[in-house]
Amino acid sequence: MRKSVRARWKWGGIVLPLVIGLTGCGASPSTSTTTAPAPTAAGAVGDPGGRILAALRTAASAVPARAHLNWAHFDEPKLDSCDGQPGTWGYDPVTVQVDFSWQQSQSTVLASVRHALELIGWRWTEPTPATFPGQNYGTADAIGTWVRTLRGGRSATAALFSDTYAHAEWSLIAEAPATLPPPKGCQPS
Repeated sequence: MRKSVRARWKWGGIVLPLVIGLTGCGASPSTSTTTAPAPTAAGAVGDPGGRILAALRTAASAVPARAHLNWAHFDEPKLDSCDGQPGTWGYDPVTVQVDFSWQQSQSTVLASVRHALELIGWRWTEPTPATFPGQNYGTADAIGTWVRTLRGGRSATAALFSDTYAHAEWSLIAEAPATLPPPKGCQPS
């Protein structure tokens, strides 16, 4: 039986990094002159005490109860750059990303997620979509966007995306900027 393209990509996403890790690729010291700067203080990670991530983590509760949770990522900020270019180092935003499956109409999923997010303090931003502080997400294709002010005045953004044309796969992403400066000077590709 022939594997689907999705199944091949799934296995490639697991096996390839494992093979690379086991063969030691990338294990030698870098000779690049674009090394990352040291954090400004010992232990500084851009989210002191994990408070920003704890506040964003609640967005995952907006996944409908009857949906199947495929995976969830709860990511603290990481030191990053624009492809290693000198002078562009900074911290990625704090991010929560939840991928789920639910064979329902777009309007049903949106209504469910919207209701759940609004109950925990997120504000619907339509018809004007919110923008993400991160480098990798845009909201032009979002089905819905929300904003929330976190304790301390930091602004957070959430968006719901459909991953398929059949609207069976969904992604809910929530982000807030790190407390340390973001990567700078990056040009969208």
